Amino acid sequence: METSIDETRLEIEQLKADLKTTGDICHQMKQPLMIIMGFLELISMETQKHPGIDDKLRKIHSQVNRLSELTNSLMNHTKK
Repeated sequence: METSIDETRLEIEQLKADLKTTGDICHQMKQPLMIIMGFLELISMETQKHPGIDDKLRKIHSQVNRLSELTNSLMNHTKK
């Protein structure tokens, strides 16, 4: 019985460490994503007269938003 309790405690500590690591990774990912989004906005303002380029930038922006949402979702799970 004692071994089972010790194993459970060890698993809980490992899960806590994994959650902390996940939260740290998410935190580190947020800043580059925000910088990319900011530069996409700036580039979009300069390329509005070029529909082909603007469409590609919107697609990139959409994918960066998806990454940001995923990062935020993971971060929210690490805080529970």
